Amino acid sequence: MVPAQRSIYGTSQDKTLDPATISIATLFFQSLLAATCALAWAQAPREELLGWLSVGSVLGCIGLALQMRMFGPAYLGVGFGNALLLVGQGAILMACAALAGRRIRKRTVIAGALLWILACEFPLFADAAMARVIFFSLISGCYAGIAGTVLLGMRERVRARWPAIVIGYGLALFLAVRAALAPWTPFPFGGLEINGPHPAWFAIIPAVALSYLMITSFSLISGTRERMELRHRLAAMLDGLTGVSNRQTFLDRARQHLRARGRRPNPTMSLVIFDLDLFKQINDRFGHPTGDRALVLFTRTATAIFGKHV
Repeated sequence: MVPAQRSIYGTSQDKTLDPATISIATLFFQSLLAATCALAWAQAPREELLGWLSVGSVLGCIGLALQMRMFGPAYLGVGFGNALLLVGQGAILMACAALAGRRIRKRTVIAGALLWILACEFPLFADAAMARVIFFSLISGCYAGIAGTVLLGMRERVRARWPAIVIGYGLALFLAVRAALAPWTPFPFGGLEINGPHPAWFAIIPAVALSYLMITSFSLISGTRERMELRHRLAAMLDGLTGVSNRQTFLDRARQHLRARGRRPNPTMSLVIFDLDLFKQINDRFGHPTGDRALVLFTRTATAIFGKHV
């Protein structure tokens, strides 16, 4: 009888990748992503979003290496490795907030890691795989869900944000299911330790984590470019002093309204023109800066009354 041939896929009768191969492949692709984010940040050091992405990717690589026991003692992977993964996910949340223009306290980045380290100080928790899986899934799921919510509430209609929103909510749902099924599924997906981790289960967590990091990173980077283009386009449409439509934008919108109204039966349309009395005297007597403030005050009052039609 001929013995089964060994390969990187195991035996000829078992074509599943072993956990070590999965770990190395995951870490390799995540390292490439971290290098890409760091290079982009080096070219635009003032871009806060790229800085947070770089921090999150690098910490994720280190945490993943520790978690997979690639170096250092086992307790470092359980405690410090998972803590670094949570800090990395907090940095991804800050990158989402930077794109959305939201301000989140920086302590949020390390809040999850501090809770994890504090829990690991208790031996009953540190020695219980099921408790660790459930607690880590809940913290990580909160970060992912909050990130998706922050992007969803973004004022600017940036289409590139949607993949990050979908993957954020998807990861939060996945981790909620993982926490709920932990008592009945094998480690590392769940908490049951049955003859060591099965490769099929071992592959799920790195694949999901890498997909989340890659999709979110590229979505945020694309969103930054799209947001910049939107702002440039908007700046070209508005008056620099008052913030209302400039002459060209006014004429373009007037043509659009006339065409739309013209298709309706009995079309009606009104145009209100204001003339500021004695405005030249304000400039002559008090100077142009005071005249500018008078214009800004008038446009704010008109906008408050007529809304976007000013």
